[in-house]
Amino acid sequence: MGPAWSSGGAGAWTRRGGGSSTRREPERRARLFEAARREYLHLLEARPDTAEAWHDLGFLDLAAERHARAEEEYRRAVELAPDYAEALHGWCIALVRIGRCAEGARACRRCLDASPGAERCAVSLRGAETCAASAQKSAAPPVERTAPREVTAPRRDGDPGRLAGGA
Repeated sequence: MGPAWSSGGAGAWTRRGGGSSTRREPERRARLFEAARREYLHLLEARPDTAEAWHDLGFLDLAAERHARAEEEYRRAVELAPDYAEALHGWCIALVRIGRCAEGARACRRCLDASPGAERCAVSLRGAETCAASAQKSAAPPVERTAPREVTAPRRDGDPGRLAGGA
């Protein structure tokens, strides 16, 4: 949550009873998240250039496992505030969750640039890089395997003999 944001931000849902007590009540938690989401959408209709609101909306959607939607919202926050470390970090996580790991790693590097030494950015960067390397490895063309070559070796009498696959 950015310092200029005074409407409660992503933490507002916890003050309304959406904190740890609702972990036992997933339906109530979902209703609270949806109510908060509607409030942010209403705010963004009036003030679409509020990076903090886009970040908080992304946080709510990421928590609700709507990763593609969260990615769009975090991206919008970063477009409005390019050095907003929290939005960059959320964007990194959302990108990885939708399988765009290399882009996620770039967002995490930007997060570290915006907030040098931030442990959350460094940890997420390691995860994004691991994911990107794994995706790259699985996307590599298969290695062509050839049939074993016939191996020959000289026999004691000087006549070459077949050792493998002989006919």
